Amino acid sequence: MSYETFSFFYYFVFIWGGIGMLFIAVVLIKEMLQLGKKADDMEAELRKAKAVKTGESTV
Repeated sequence: MSYETFSFFYYFVFIWGGIGMLFIAVVLIKEMLQLGKKADDMEAELRKAKAVKTGESTV
């Protein structure tokens, strides 16, 4: 294998690895944001349920 072929292969692998890492980072960030949103929604429902139970205003 000549140096030019090796160099092209190295850059090809490097670029695909970078694209893969970016893709994984984007997916992880989206999942973390969705989990945070779900947690906020659950916390709001819990707060509302406690307020209803104690007879407080939910506004």
